[in-house]
Amino acid sequence: MKIRVRRTHIVPVLKWIPLLKWCRKGRCKVLIIGRERWRFPRPEDGGGMDESNAWRESLGYFLDKLPVELTEKIVSQVPFSEIFRYRAPWERWPSKFVKSLLSPFLIRKSAPCWPSFSPAFVLDRRKLIAFNRLDSCWEYFHFEAFPSNASPHGSDPVFGGALVCILEEGPIAVVTNLLTRNRRRISCPPELGNGHFFSPLIVPVGAENYKLIFYGIKGEDTISALFEVYLYDSGCRVWMYRSAPAFEISRISPCAYLDGILYGMWPCSQSSSFTYLFQFDLQNGVLRETHGMEFEEDRFVKSGVVVCGSRVMVVIIESDPHTFVCDGARVFEMNTENGFVEGDRSPPCELVGNVKSKQGGGTMLTSDENCIYFCDHDTFIIYYVQSGVWISQHYPPFTQPLPLEYNELCMRGQQPLTFQPGLNPSARP
Repeated sequence: MKIRVRRTHIVPVLKWIPLLKWCRKGRCKVLIIGRERWRFPRPEDGGGMDESNAWRESLGYFLDKLPVELTEKIVSQVPFSEIFRYRAPWERWPSKFVKSLLSPFLIRKSAPCWPSFSPAFVLDRRKLIAFNRLDSCWEYFHFEAFPSNASPHGSDPVFGGALVCILEEGPIAVVTNLLTRNRRRISCPPELGNGHFFSPLIVPVGAENYKLIFYGIKGEDTISALFEVYLYDSGCRVWMYRSAPAFEISRISPCAYLDGILYGMWPCSQSSSFTYLFQFDLQNGVLRETHGMEFEEDRFVKSGVVVCGSRVMVVIIESDPHTFVCDGARVFEMNTENGFVEGDRSPPCELVGNVKSKQGGGTMLTSDENCIYFCDHDTFIIYYVQSGVWISQHYPPFTQPLPLEYNELCMRGQQPLTFQPGLNPSARP
C-alpha cells in the first residue's frame, strides 16, 4: 500500500530535528530518537518544565504532525520492545492508534522480539530499574500503576507480564495494563486486609486473562493454624477461597505457582537445619508436605522456590557458621509429579564466584523461563537452568557497572521481580 505524504506534513519535523533515525542493531532495526539538538526553556527564562518533560511534550507534538497512516507504517517495522522503551509520545497517540498497535496480528508478529527484564526493582513506586539480559544492560521504565487519588499507604506493586497490581485500603486491588493503560478496581474479601497474607501473585492466563492469588498462614505456631488462599479469576470475575490445616507451621517462604499448584517451603529460618517442601492444590484445597531436606547445623540461611518455564526449582543458600557470610548456593529441580527433588544440579560455593556476601540478608531471588537471578549487594549472578552454568556480573560478558541504586536496594532487602511486558500485552485488567 502506498502512502501519500504532503511535504507540509514532514518538512517542519525534519527541519526541527532528525526525528526518526534508523540504525542496525543485531538483526533488528531499532527506533532511535535523537535528542542532541533539542533546546529546552531554562527556568530563569520562565520555562517551568524540566528537560525530560519538555522532551516528551515536544516529541509528542511533532509526531502529531505526521499522518496516522505513516506513523503506523513506521511503527509496524519496530519491535514492540523498542516501542515500549522509547514510548515518550505514548500518551499523545490516539487511543484508536494504541489499540491498532495491540492488534492480534502485530502481537503475534512482534512477540518474539520482546525481551525479559530480570532482575527488576521498583523505585519510588513509579519507576523500574531492570536488567535486559538480551542486551546485557540496565534500563529504567516509568509506569503508572497508581490512580491519581491513590493512598500513600497502598502496597508495593506486583507484576505479571504487562499487568501490575497494587492493594489499596478497603481492601481494593487495582490492576493496570502498563501498555494500554486500562485499569480495573477489584473489591477484595475483607479478610485480605489482615496482615498474614503475602503480596499477591498475578499470573497471566492466555492472551487476555489473569489470576490474582493471595496466600498466607493464619494463626502461626498454633494447632489450629490454616494455610489460606484467595484466588480471583478475571475470566469470570469471581473470588474463590481455599484453606487447609497448616499443622503448627512457623513460617513459609514466598510461593511459586505452576499449573494450578502453589509450591513453597517451611520452615524458613536460620535456626533450623531442616526445611520441608509442600504443595497446595488450588482446585481441591489439599495441602501436602512432599520432601524434607537436612543441612549442617547453622549453615542454612534462606531458601526459595522459583518457576523457570515448566520447571520448579529449589534454591538453598548456605553460610559459613564461623564467619557468618554466605559462601554458596545449591539448586535442585523438583519433580512436580511427586514433589521430590531430583538431586543437586549445582556444586555449592559457586554462588558469587568467590565474592562473599554479608549475613545473607541481601541475597534475593527471582527467575524467568531460562534463568535464576541472585541479587546480592554489589553483584548479581545468573544461573542458567538448562546448562547449569553460573555467570557473575563481575565477570565477562557483562561490561556495564551496576546502577547506583542497586546496592542500596539489596541492602534494604527489596525483593526483585521479573518484568515481561510482551507476555500478555493485550491483557484486559
